[in-house]
Amino acid sequence: MKFSTLIAAILCAALLGGCAEQQEFQPAALKSCPETELSLTEASRAKSAEEPSSGLQDVYAKVLADLWDKDPALREKISYIGFDLSSTSLTGEEKAALMEEFAGSRKLEPLEGTFEELTEAGYIDEENLYWEDGCLLTITEKESDEQGVTFDAQIWRSGLGAYFFMDCTTDRKGLDYTRGAEAIS
Repeated sequence: MKFSTLIAAILCAALLGGCAEQQEFQPAALKSCPETELSLTEASRAKSAEEPSSGLQDVYAKVLADLWDKDPALREKISYIGFDLSSTSLTGEEKAALMEEFAGSRKLEPLEGTFEELTEAGYIDEENLYWEDGCLLTITEKESDEQGVTFDAQIWRSGLGAYFFMDCTTDRKGLDYTRGAEAIS
């Protein structure tokens, strides 16, 4: 079972309570039980009444899209998009919905994990610092207060292929963010 399929199965069980007969994950639709299709976004919204929203999902979707558009060479000939959202205040449902919507709209397979986890799973070549058929999108929150959130974000393909947004700020109630600085490697 692929790493992303395993993650999807876990999310399915967590979001929908699982079912007696498991189905293989399909990116276009989350099949939870026979003859029942529910998109991950719909499942996330249905569950959101139980877990308070961070209010940052839309802002982070914009950040990821902006990073994605910065350097087309970082996303040439890829099949996977890795997401490391582990250092954000997004809820589990928000993370899952964001990953599925972002990767699905680009017809790529989403993978959740840190650089280390994706390396251990065999996606990233640690010795050569290169992901042949994917790239890793990372958002790291640095501080949060009543004024908003300060964070860094990056798209990484290799040791010599990455783009960074640093010291970004956002108002939790807003739908936009400001970049403090940008860098490329």
